[in-house]
Amino acid sequence: MIFNKNLLPIFTIVSMTLLSGQSSALELSDSPPKKSISVQAQQITPEQLEKINQEVNKKIKCLPINNENDLEDKYQQLRNAKWDLSSMGCGVQYGAELAESGFFNFLEIEQQLTILGDLTEYFSVIHKSYPTLYVPPEIKAELDMRWDKNRAAGMAIISRLEPYWWWLTEFKLLSHAFILSATQHLTEHKDFIRQSQSSLSELNEILEKKPEALDALAPLIVGQTLLALPEFTGGDPIRAIEVLKQGIELSPQNLNLHRWLIEAYVAEREPELAIDALKKAALVSASHQHPQDHSDTLKELVGFALSLEQKELAGYLKYQRKLILEQNPALQQRQEAASLGHGGENPITGKHSDEL
Repeated sequence: MIFNKNLLPIFTIVSMTLLSGQSSALELSDSPPKKSISVQAQQITPEQLEKINQEVNKKIKCLPINNENDLEDKYQQLRNAKWDLSSMGCGVQYGAELAESGFFNFLEIEQQLTILGDLTEYFSVIHKSYPTLYVPPEIKAELDMRWDKNRAAGMAIISRLEPYWWWLTEFKLLSHAFILSATQHLTEHKDFIRQSQSSLSELNEILEKKPEALDALAPLIVGQTLLALPEFTGGDPIRAIEVLKQGIELSPQNLNLHRWLIEAYVAEREPELAIDALKKAALVSASHQHPQDHSDTLKELVGFALSLEQKELAGYLKYQRKLILEQNPALQQRQEAASLGHGGENPITGKHSDEL
């Protein structure tokens, strides 16, 4: 079976910190998700929190669409609106409703997996919406509720497909990608650890048999996980570098692979290799990635360039990002992010680290 890469989007799994344990390959813990709480949220009363949750429930509701053809049209219209948390949220909800309704023939696995891929992408959109430092309780409640809702929708698709499509490489890849993404928030740390290690076992098998699948998604996830795990729990930064290099050979225009290879070299204190990888990343065409993702990744690359004292390269990357933002005015600029060394605003000086 050959999959259309345009139908099955490639997404960035959030950077993971993993430790130890075991779990089934495609199973999240039955224990309730752990809610992270902001300082102010700890000070509000249960009555205030209930009122906030009621308001959030109203806010995140999407307009009901009963006609399946109209539902499919709206899904296609909103599924890639990564610059708008609410619009894409409704888009992936409509996709999940289509998958559940049987609008797509059960054998149309590409369509089912495309929806699962969109739900995985939405985790990244929600994750980027969490403020870096202080999280007001209203925003926290909305993002947590969107996260839980998205998690439930994706797990429902996986549960329906797994008995019939468990053998399909693309199903395995997207299922692990979704579940690993789902553990980035609202999950007990021990469950987060167990799932990551368990997924790594099966992903390594895919890496051996079909590393090119879905634009080299297996090398990306395996490389990220090996880089993020502490060595005493299975982490291996040297192998992570080799796996990411393999992925780039298979998919040279996948900017995510380049970005993580740079991070691996920086983590291993190999500045010359990191600079060389950064120069190659700067040549990747913007046409191979969603403009919002490309803009966000370029912002990170500017930060890497500055930390590596490559001011001229940082200027070039910043200019490329400026062009994308000018061509796509709806995109989130994310200038408010406080992220020292990664293209964000310095909370001490108030200046952006990519201002040259």
